[in-house]
Amino acid sequence: MGCITSSGGSTQPKRPTKLSNAGIVELRSSYDIGKLLGNGSYGKVYLATNKSNKEHKVAVKVICKTDMDEDDLESLRAEVSILQSVDHPNIVKYYETYDDNKNIYLVMEYCSGGELLDVITTKKKNHERLTCEFMERIVRALIHIHA
Repeated sequence: MGCITSSGGSTQPKRPTKLSNAGIVELRSSYDIGKLLGNGSYGKVYLATNKSNKEHKVAVKVICKTDMDEDDLESLRAEVSILQSVDHPNIVKYYETYDDNKNIYLVMEYCSGGELLDVITTKKKNHERLTCEFMERIVRALIHIHA
């Protein structure tokens, strides 16, 4: 997976769906990359702080391109295009993309609530009701995307 190391509110302008040539140097000039939030089959996600607005936290998803073929890259471009066009309170906001020879860096809204399953299962009471509330939000987001 992609790898970057730690270094030391407002909406960012959206980038075109063509992945940019701005890489890790440009990313680090705009954001302080912090702790690892998680990782999965497609990459790692780091917490970052916007250097021009220290109150604005973002999540930076790092996706390694070396394991991707052209079809994978095209699917990622399509995903970014969709994220750029979606504006809904229950869908994570996309801000911008950085790209270099090794990785693609997606800068997105930081959602501080943790893993949904953990939130639901750690509640002592009313976890069925909480599950229903989250499912309603998910269904509303799906309806919005497919409308």
